[in-house]
Amino acid sequence: MHPVASLITECARRISHSELVIDRQSLSRCTLTPWTVWLLMSLVRQVERQRWVTSILVSKLGVDMDGMSVAGALAHPPVPQSGLVPEHTDWEYYFHGRGCCLSNRITGESIDVDFYDGISDWIDDFFFVRFLESLKKPEPIEHRLIHLHPTIETVVLGINQLLDEGLLQKHSDSKVFKPLDDFQDLADDIEVINTELGKDTKRVSVANFLSDWLLTVTVESQGDSRASNPDAGRCISERRQYLESRFAESKSERLALMALCDLVPNSTEYLRHALSKSPSGTTSAALDIVARRSAEDWSEQVYGLMCRTDPSGELPQPYTWTKCAEYLLGRRAHVDDLREQFPRVGRRSLGDAAILALEYFPDLAVELFRRALRSDVPMDRITAAAALAILDQPWSHNLLLALLQETRDHEATAESRAALMAMRHIELHHAVTNWEQNNPHQSETGPYITMTEMSLRNRDSRIQHEMEQLHDRVIRLRSVIPPDSPKPPSARRWWPF
Repeated sequence: MHPVASLITECARRISHSELVIDRQSLSRCTLTPWTVWLLMSLVRQVERQRWVTSILVSKLGVDMDGMSVAGALAHPPVPQSGLVPEHTDWEYYFHGRGCCLSNRITGESIDVDFYDGISDWIDDFFFVRFLESLKKPEPIEHRLIHLHPTIETVVLGINQLLDEGLLQKHSDSKVFKPLDDFQDLADDIEVINTELGKDTKRVSVANFLSDWLLTVTVESQGDSRASNPDAGRCISERRQYLESRFAESKSERLALMALCDLVPNSTEYLRHALSKSPSGTTSAALDIVARRSAEDWSEQVYGLMCRTDPSGELPQPYTWTKCAEYLLGRRAHVDDLREQFPRVGRRSLGDAAILALEYFPDLAVELFRRALRSDVPMDRITAAAALAILDQPWSHNLLLALLQETRDHEATAESRAALMAMRHIELHHAVTNWEQNNPHQSETGPYITMTEMSLRNRDSRIQHEMEQLHDRVIRLRSVIPPDSPKPPSARRWWPF
């Protein structure tokens, strides 16, 4: 048995027999850090959760794990792609590719699994992060794991560390992984630890046995995890050294930056270094972090990054440019320079630029919305159409309606039609219905469809999702009326209002 597995077994045994008397020899036995020991146990629990999901899918929806492992969506059972789970109506299911997601309609908990090799034990790190983010009332092990990772996505660093140390097994043909069998066999022992960790009388003993000195100090000092304690100080120092080494490696730089800013109170130098780089995932993370630090002014560093960024360039440059512009305008910094740049914004930035212009430069907004609705980049069209639907003003209706008069192209008008249908006005619905009657679409048939066809079929859900994401940002701009607001289209007026 792996030494860490033996330690977990011993911890559970002592808890069961009320023998958690700690000696110094025991304290030095755990070779994992607090970040990885709780992660490892949570991953074992995740496999158990995925097995439960699979039992529901097989018994209630007729899932064939072997078939979906090989054929993906072609092996989905003959049921709707999404719906309520029979006899478990608190749960909704959604089939995708080679897997399925169950989401609890009451708690919000989301458990997603892909099938490999005819089993459900393989874990996708993206699904695991999304599961943790969905928890409103996490159980003790997950609660501790989330507390150690304020930016939950940084658990991926721990996953990589466990892979490097040979405690997780990586699939030969995919990025998915699972705990070694030695650990999966300890699911019952880990459940004992989870239960006892939730008890005030046992929490410190469990933390000590597993070398989580930060939790020990937090409990003993009434919440101050940075109180003086040599073991806790060493733990933080070693974590910082590990993260700094990863920050120096490009493949882990973004995650390491986020984790360092969670761990280290004064992370100015890390952020300054990140913002000095070319646009990347790391600079995007740095922008998100400085945006949350309202007491600090990073205007000059952000402006320097924006000057090195092409808003019409390859990803992530458009995202970087709009985030820089949003930060600077919020601080009223370099406003005149930004105003000159907005009319030159190109594809991939148009939707977000139009929203920003409505807030800060209303006279530039209409033209940016027009261009965004006609962009060859779907995300430009989605963002602009969703924002105009949230605004729900005559001028925003007219921008959407104007596109229907210009083209008979179903793909080019999909987002605008969905936005018009998302509003409550019957005359807008009539306009869409009449356009579709005059421009009928022949749906693709057969086992395969193109991405264009899929996009057309999913247009309403995509717009609804984007409206949910943008709502709080855009709704406060509803009273803004651009000075050059468009009039209702008059030429070839074929809708009945």
